[in-house]
Amino acid sequence: MKNEHVIIAALAIALAGTGYYAYTEHQQVQALQEQVDGKSNQVDQSQRKIMDLLATVQDLKNKNADLQDQVDNQPAPAAAQGDVSVSDIMRQMDEDDLRQKESDYLDKQSEYLDKVNRKLDDEYLSQDVKMKDFSK
Repeated sequence: MKNEHVIIAALAIALAGTGYYAYTEHQQVQALQEQVDGKSNQVDQSQRKIMDLLATVQDLKNKNADLQDQVDNQPAPAAAQGDVSVSDIMRQMDEDDLRQKESDYLDKQSEYLDKVNRKLDDEYLSQDVKMKDFSK
């Protein structure tokens, strides 16, 4: 009888150990499954981002093709058209050059006038300060 109790106790201990081992293994499996699920969600998000980027790339390709069509359909420049002479083109270039020089000259004049105005403002302010000092 005593041996039977020992055997039963040993079996109970073995069964408890096996149950505990199975429980810890199950928890490890659950933890691994959670990690797998997390990685799967990350992969899904990455795939969605990739699909969005691919759609954006395709949209940009379409816009580029549309712009290229617009460029291709524009009329040829005057130099490529047959009814324009070289002298007309040269005259147009000279006129453009003169316009640019006029614009540059006016810009310089404007800068000079701004500088003179600042200088006059500074002198006026300094005179105003001197007058206030004198009035004290």
